[in-house]
Amino acid sequence: MKKILCLVLAFILVFSSCAKEHIHEFEDWATVRNPSCTESGLKERYCSCGEKQESEIPSEGHSSGDWIIDIGNTCSEDGKRHKECKTCGEILEEESIPAGHVPGDWIIDKESTCTENGKRHNECISCGETITEEEIVSSGHKLVKDPAVSATCTKKGLTEGEHCSVCGKVTKKQESVPAKGHKWSGSSCSVCGSSLVLGIGETWVVEGQWEFTIDSVKAHYACNYLEDIDEGAGVVMIEYHYKNIGYVGNLQDLYFDALSIDVYDEKGYVGEMYPCTHKTYPKPCVNGTSCRAILGFVIPNESSRVTIVVNHIIPGGKSAQARFEVAVS
Repeated sequence: MKKILCLVLAFILVFSSCAKEHIHEFEDWATVRNPSCTESGLKERYCSCGEKQESEIPSEGHSSGDWIIDIGNTCSEDGKRHKECKTCGEILEEESIPAGHVPGDWIIDKESTCTENGKRHNECISCGETITEEEIVSSGHKLVKDPAVSATCTKKGLTEGEHCSVCGKVTKKQESVPAKGHKWSGSSCSVCGSSLVLGIGETWVVEGQWEFTIDSVKAHYACNYLEDIDEGAGVVMIEYHYKNIGYVGNLQDLYFDALSIDVYDEKGYVGEMYPCTHKTYPKPCVNGTSCRAILGFVIPNESSRVTIVVNHIIPGGKSAQARFEVAVS
């Protein structure tokens, strides 16, 4: 009886151990068959109890390489090329390479201008045959403005003009605008404010009174009949003209004589009137008339340049003065 009880107890222990649930613990996957470009592969793994799992490894597909030239094309005959799988070498794609010229860069036969078309062509770099010819359309003038330049008291101005910046053709010519001339009020210009220093041919204008211009200053030798002139002194003849544009004097009309003019040599010494026999002496001018005159002056030192100071009284007692710096011819 005791033996039977032991067998029953052993059976119970074995049965209870097998009835307990088992949890699989698998090892890492192991590749059984590698995949190819077109076929899948296989991998498997095992549990400690002997249970096996299997899984498919997807095919990788073909990997296309670059084009491979089998037969090169020419200008007149087709060629052939193909692509292969980089993994298995299977041919994936085949095609012909159309025959045809290979154009080079454009060659200029005739340059275009602003008004005329040009011409160009390109050639096949393989055989040299001309492939394309075409005109180069003229660009037309690219016009830019030439800005107007305002005239000043002493310099000419210009009107607005226009020219082509490419070929230089003038489409609108600039016209010269005369210098305005100084408008002297006393000893300065009422327009530009410059001091009254003038040269040959420049006009001293006192508005509403007079215009005064020195035309020339010349060394004189022909009629030097004064025996008491110092050695080294010079004689100059000053030719000038003036116009009355509104001056009305108390005693006489507009008059510029030797009393109105002082002449200085290069060293700054003042000269004296030099009598010459001629017929061009100053005379009074009524409003609207003018006078041309010549006066001679002895200067202490013969000079290539002289300073001439001209003075006059404007009605009302105001003094006006002009200074001329001129070369002696």
